Amino acid sequence: MLIWQGWGIMVIVIAVVAILLGDTISQTLMDTAGLAYGPSHTVGVATGGILSAIGIMLFANWRESKPSRVLVDQATGQKVEVGSGAGTLFFIPSRVWAWIILAFALIIAFTVYDDAGPRSY
Repeated sequence: MLIWQGWGIMVIVIAVVAILLGDTISQTLMDTAGLAYGPSHTVGVATGGILSAIGIMLFANWRESKPSRVLVDQATGQKVEVGSGAGTLFFIPSRVWAWIILAFALIIAFTVYDDAGPRSY
């Protein structure tokens, strides 16, 4: 049994790309603008979460905009309409993952704001 169905694996791909973009923005803010670690990573994490949510929603809209097909059971004559979907990840529809990732990103962004920087042990 797979943990994703259909195109649900794209949630992970889109989230990873968006998080990498957010991290790049964070590093750029620290290097060029001289912004402190906490605020720059807050901006980076929030940006990554927002980009991820937007990407997942656009992907889900694109996948679900395809026309549905009507299948007919030859034995009973019963008609079933089958539409294309964006799939699921961990049995949760892809469209819902946009909101879950956005909520986690904003919570993490809020918690790292006052962080003094990476710790070296």
